[in-house]
Amino acid sequence: MCSYCGLICSKNEEKKEEKEKEGEKNDKKEMVKEEEEKEKGEEEKEEQKKKKQGEEKDKKEMVKEEEEKEKGEEEKEEQEKKNQGEKKDKKEKVKDVDEEEAEEEEKEKQGKENEVHKKDKKEK
Repeated sequence: MCSYCGLICSKNEEKKEEKEKEGEKNDKKEMVKEEEEKEKGEEEKEEQKKKKQGEEKDKKEMVKEEEEKEKGEEEKEEQEKKNQGEKKDKKEKVKDVDEEEAEEEEKEKQGKENEVHKKDKKEK
């Protein structure tokens, strides 16, 4: 109804239609805005997911590098122990050879002294 004439007039109809169109425009704007926010939220979720996966991958790589480093250190220590053991074995062999040579020299010396004593006894 028209506020001027009390009847339904075309002016009121036009205003009504304009309001409906504005409402529809606002609804569309809101829907577009909501859709954009929804997409933005999904993009952020994807980025967070990728970031988290990247961090997990970095952690795994760091753990792997640390394990390889420890493994390398253990192998190095084992090699050092092995080398020390070989050096010790060589030293012991040299020592054993030296002791054997010393014993042989001592026996020879004893043998010469015994011969000298035997000669001295025979001469007396």
